[in-house]
Amino acid sequence: VPLLSSADAAASEATEARAWRLTAAARLPLNARQRRQLEESAADDGGWGGGAAALPADKGGLDDEICEIDVVHVEGLTPRSFALNYFAAERPLLIRNGSKEHFFELRQLLSREGLTSAFGNTPVKVSANPYHDGVAAETTTLGQFASKLAAGRTGATYLFESLQPRSPLRAAVEKHMPSVLGRLLDDGWRDQYSVQLAIGGAGSGAPTHYHKAAVNSLFYGKKRWWLWRPKDAQYSSMPIAEWFERGGSERASADERRPLNCVQRAGDVLYVPDFWGHAVLNLEPAVAVATEVLTPRVHFYFQG
Repeated sequence: VPLLSSADAAASEATEARAWRLTAAARLPLNARQRRQLEESAADDGGWGGGAAALPADKGGLDDEICEIDVVHVEGLTPRSFALNYFAAERPLLIRNGSKEHFFELRQLLSREGLTSAFGNTPVKVSANPYHDGVAAETTTLGQFASKLAAGRTGATYLFESLQPRSPLRAAVEKHMPSVLGRLLDDGWRDQYSVQLAIGGAGSGAPTHYHKAAVNSLFYGKKRWWLWRPKDAQYSSMPIAEWFERGGSERASADERRPLNCVQRAGDVLYVPDFWGHAVLNLEPAVAVATEVLTPRVHFYFQG
């Protein structure tokens, strides 16, 4: 079978991208019950407050109601459909209401009052970037950071903590992963995943980066995602707020390697496959839990 020419390959990829966006744009809207649940969730900020930051006008052209990756309601997703259409195919997916199994339990725990009363003295490091790449980190406590965030005084500073195995906080939040995904992703790899807690105000977030597959659950707020296919993935230490203010979203939208855009709301779970590049901007004060998983593919590549 002859290989595709570079021109044919580019045309094929462009057709796939257009089809993907059309599929997402034409998805069925939320029904009345789902929309009511979404509105009720959005009205409760969990005491995090802070309000929406005055972000620059975005010329990247993203509608708040659209997501350019597949969107499936959790009730319409099965382990088999996830395995075949997303896990094996390495396609990202937004699972609407994906955290419903433990949503209200974890919302209570991850409210400002719940989190600070149970874990307020926990020492944390915060900065403008996860893992503090290229920026100075500040040592504080979870309670002190929460108080500043509620008062709107954290700016672009982000709390992004990898939770230690067997720590009480990790044990409390790692159940965020939907069972429809967990039965596949946990099979044989439970001892080799990492769980992260992410908290930040509007304008905070993560610059462009990539890593092994991750399941991202949002419990408060709203996030904007940019996702690049693995061949276009990049790594940057420029804080996401600076990238955004300098027109990074506009340039990315005009680039031939245009990323897929998606807005994630409280209750949504976003699955990012291995090595897909992504950047994240909090549009509102946001509290999220993420689990990075060691998939069989990554195990094969790096461990043999």
